[in-house]
Amino acid sequence: MQISTLPAGMRQELAERHALGLPSVERLFESTDGTRRYLLRLGDGRTVETVLMPEGERDTIAQAADFLIRREDIDTVVVYGVVGDKFIEGSLRTHSPSVDPAAWLEAAFGFDDRGRAFGGGRRDKGGFRIPIGFLGRSTDRAQLWSLVEHAARTALLKQLGEEPASPVAT
Repeated sequence: MQISTLPAGMRQELAERHALGLPSVERLFESTDGTRRYLLRLGDGRTVETVLMPEGERDTIAQAADFLIRREDIDTVVVYGVVGDKFIEGSLRTHSPSVDPAAWLEAAFGFDDRGRAFGGGRRDKGGFRIPIGFLGRSTDRAQLWSLVEHAARTALLKQLGEEPASPVAT
């Protein structure tokens, strides 16, 4: 996509300095409990790991993020799941000096109708909590997980400056 409101010289300079592209799913790990972990490789070689944990408990989500960020070659990790049929809750951990967790999560997930951010954080950690409202009543858990996964991945990839790829066949 080309942004026509920028001067041609600036567009050319941006194109020379920055490459845009879709992340590739380097690995997909699936657990028998429905947990899905994706290792994504960005165009610049950085990796991002994201995890969907069905029926996760809040503490388990943060613990999983703490564990995954310790892995070699992982710059930033986001772990999320549905907690109590009421919220999508997640944790972000990063080693990257260019990722401000509070700003990053606010930009990814936005604000509620009162202007409060769904996410926040500090230097190397962040968390988010997004109400799922009426959808939490769903009796089809697989469909709910699919919807949560799609919405979260789309928001996260857009925040990374990437367009979401087609869903991974599972």
